[in-house]
Parts: sequence; C-alpha cells; structure tokens
Amino acid sequence: TTTLPSCPYGVCEFEAETSSRAGLFANTAYPLSKNGFLNVAVQAGAITKARTVDPISDFNLGGFLQLSGLRTDQLSGDYLGFGRAVYENIPKMMFIFLPLLGRGVYVGGSFEAGNTWATRDDISFKGMYTAGSVFVAADTWLGPFYLAWGRASGGASSFYIFLGRI
Repeated sequence: TTTLPSCPYGVCEFEAETSSRAGLFANTAYPLSKNGFLNVAVQAGAITKARTVDPISDFNLGGFLQLSGLRTDQLSGDYLGFGRAVYENIPKMMFIFLPLLGRGVYVGGSFEAGNTWATRDDISFKGMYTAGSVFVAADTWLGPFYLAWGRASGGASSFYIFLGRI
C-alpha cells in the first residue's frame, strides 16, 4: 500500500525529486529449416532515482523464458539486462496429431542469461544468471499450451504448464 502525503486545503507538497524509467526490447526470428526457427530477444532497462512516494515498479526476471528455473519474478531491481535464444521445431511425427490438437505442435529449447541490479555500480557480467528450458508446445483450439522444464544457474529448476497466453 502506498501512503500519499497529506494535502491540507487541497494543496499537496511533494519533495522535488524526479524519477524516470527507460527500457529497450528487441525481438526477431530466423528460419533455420522448413520446420524450425530461432527466436532471439534482448532487453535492458533502468530506473533513475526511484521515488519513495508512489514508486515506479522495479524490473523483474524469473519464470518460463525469462530465466527459466527461477520462480516467476524472483529477481527484481532498478536495472535490467537480459537476453535469450529459443529454438522451436515442428517434428514430422507431430503432423499426425494436428487435427486433434490444433494448428501446430512444437518442441524446443531455450538458453537465457540476465540479471537485475539495485544500483548502476552493481551491474556486472560476473553476476549474470544463466538458464535454459526444454518444452513441448501446441497451438490448440483453446489457446497456446506449453509443458516445460527449466533449470537456472545455482541448480534451481521448475516445471511449467500453461494454457493461454504467457
């Protein structure tokens, strides 16, 4: 719960501090074969002078395809650096199941690296987490379905089951 300053006579006084948030996200896909492609994404962000009153939310990492193996939003901080490569393929044997499952069935895997930091001085490649996942996905009549397992540096691992948008 955020506590706002009192506003006697409708006039609120705030400290003269400012805060800003900037981010960058780039995402592209490359076909590697008739049935497979590679998706590459990078993300970076920074929050300057986080406010104590009405704070801007931190950047978060953790969960499927965002340092798989870690809990969802396990890491948070004012600075973010993240990258991932995801390979997906439609195995030939999966074409048999298409009429039952929907429009597509995929198997794939990911490699991910990143971290969040509290201050700019903390930012370092030395503190980066690495992670990866393997998954089966289907474009079903009810929406996307994912069954995945992820593992992160330090030994953390998680299973994921999704039906609907991630």
